[in-house]
Amino acid sequence: MNIANEFVVQLIREQARKPNDIVITYSAEWEMFSYDLTIYDVCDAIVDWIDNGKDVEQDVTRFSGKHQDKLIYIFKPIRVNQLRCYIKVSFGNSGLGMVLVSIHKYEERKE
Repeated sequence: MNIANEFVVQLIREQARKPNDIVITYSAEWEMFSYDLTIYDVCDAIVDWIDNGKDVEQDVTRFSGKHQDKLIYIFKPIRVNQLRCYIKVSFGNSGLGMVLVSIHKYEERKE
């Protein structure tokens, strides 16, 4: 697991304080809808996570599509309202700002 550096974490926090500027993927939009969440709920949870000093993981996407091989930042397990989940964000090309890539229910893997 790689941890995002402080500069990136603060940039994510700054972007999350402006929910109306967040780009939401089609998948993330449907995921929020299915869990009865708003972008405001998600962004508030991200800011709280960072303000509480929790680590933000950094990885590269492996799935196909336009987000393939992009640097992503992961919050897990994060609580958004009553949902325990994980959130993936990235930064768009050409200054598009932060992108909410996905939000999924978090379930611990049993070995």
